[in-house]
Amino acid sequence: MGPPAASTRWLLVAAGVLVMIAVAGLVLGGDRLADLDEDAPEATVRDFLAAHADRDGDRLRATVAADLRDACDPDEIRRALRARRSSDVRVTLVDVEEFAGRAEVEVRRVEHRGEPPFGGGDLERLEVFELAREDGAWVITRVPWGYDACPQWAR
Repeated sequence: MGPPAASTRWLLVAAGVLVMIAVAGLVLGGDRLADLDEDAPEATVRDFLAAHADRDGDRLRATVAADLRDACDPDEIRRALRARRSSDVRVTLVDVEEFAGRAEVEVRRVEHRGEPPFGGGDLERLEVFELAREDGAWVITRVPWGYDACPQWAR
């Protein structure tokens, strides 16, 4: 068997570069997450998004203000999280604004919507979470539209 064709070599090189980029992203991203101040409003949003992705209703409720926690029955939240469809979602931090015990955390959400021929493409949108201090911790006071665990949360 002879040496690989030029196109095969090109694919192997491209795959190697992609693997190196992915590893670098994990290393750098992991460091950034490890350095994130747990008392920062963006940490609360990160915890909300992780709980939503994991379909963990108890952890999700722990990130929102008391009036939002009381707005929906915990069993209703768990049922809604179990019923939602799985999707490939990537969220990145865009901006954080803090002012007088309140904060806004803006994120970019990119959701991959299926494969062609009936799907394909990405849905991208900016979302703003509103937070306030409650008992010394940051809690979410307004959840952007699209997080369907409790309809009363998206105002």
